[in-house]
Amino acid sequence: MSLASVVMNVKFPLSVLIALLIPFCSGRWVDIESQAQIYTLSIAIKDILVFCLPFVVMSFVTACIMLLRWQTLVCLMLLIGAVVISNMMALWLGYAVSTLLIPVIDYPWDGNAQGQEGALCSLWRIHLPVLLTHKQALVVGFVVGIILNIRCHPTLRYVVLLAEDVSAFFLRYICIPLFPFLVLGFSFKLQADFVQQDVPFIFGSTFWLIMLLQMAVILLYFLMAAGFSWRKARFYLWRLFPAAVSAIGTSSSLYSMPVLMVCTERCGRCPVLSRAVIPAILYVHNVGSALVLSILVLDVMRRFGMPLPKPSDFILFSLCYALAKLTVVNVPGGIILIAGPILQATMGFSDGMLGLVTVMYIIFDPFATAVNVTINGAFVILFSRLCLRWHILSSPQKECHARYLTQRRKY
Repeated sequence: MSLASVVMNVKFPLSVLIALLIPFCSGRWVDIESQAQIYTLSIAIKDILVFCLPFVVMSFVTACIMLLRWQTLVCLMLLIGAVVISNMMALWLGYAVSTLLIPVIDYPWDGNAQGQEGALCSLWRIHLPVLLTHKQALVVGFVVGIILNIRCHPTLRYVVLLAEDVSAFFLRYICIPLFPFLVLGFSFKLQADFVQQDVPFIFGSTFWLIMLLQMAVILLYFLMAAGFSWRKARFYLWRLFPAAVSAIGTSSSLYSMPVLMVCTERCGRCPVLSRAVIPAILYVHNVGSALVLSILVLDVMRRFGMPLPKPSDFILFSLCYALAKLTVVNVPGGIILIAGPILQATMGFSDGMLGLVTVMYIIFDPFATAVNVTINGAFVILFSRLCLRWHILSSPQKECHARYLTQRRKY
């Protein structure tokens, strides 16, 4: 067994968890200068990672479309439909649970319940140019893959597959070993920003309602991905555990994407497909954020003395939100930028209500991001199973899997 396999199977999940917990256990004994140095190292790793990831995404998407051939369009249409339905179902579930429980539980009100920005800042930055954005990488990879399906010279095919091999090597043997250091610095930042905030106390039952509902939804997704086999579901959960922990530590789906891709391709039956699907759904399939948003919306309406929305009104909101989510707003609080105008148009939210929703959502964002990343892994496994069961993927799947096994043996 190679060193990378040992790190991935045992040492990596534990190292990420330890990196996440160290600041909260020893943060008060580590001076602010040392914390700033560690955070600066994490920022440097993050900057390099963000610079390289679009090229990794482009190579994976191009190779996937080239290998899947005509099945690409069918997979794309199925993926869009599945993402929209999944986001809407998450909103409806949050609405149903909130409608039942919110009227019977009490909420402590704290008008100053927003997180306070800590003093921890990076000492220096690596200012790398943005040569290619995530969205541009998806578009370029898709277009190039389609062109290579129509007419592909053997030399171009070799170059595309070589780029995929290099990207796989970069993820497995450069990103993964450095990731605990990335999590460590961001954990110090998280601890410094919210050390004075007791989230369960501030939001009372809302916090526990969201946490319990998110855990239940995670379990449901993994059971569906495993064909309702508890043994398989536990296996998938353990394999994706590093991605969830890294998402909590970094509070970012993008920074956790390398870990999620490596973890997911070890669980699915079509690894190359997962390499293309994960970047595509990274910002559009956010079940955890949808659950948090639906509960917070009803919570804020109750705090302001408004009646809970009718099912028809909420269905309209969920449909508009799920379709607007496909626009991919890649900024902090992007969920609120999408949902804000829809809430004002469909439910009559005022600026003050939107402000409170924004503050509460930002505090819950690390937990929502972890759920987004974890469920995206289960979603990709489930999507691959559906494509194979419905014979959307057949012979190309064998070639994809053979290439994946070759990459693992090569490195």
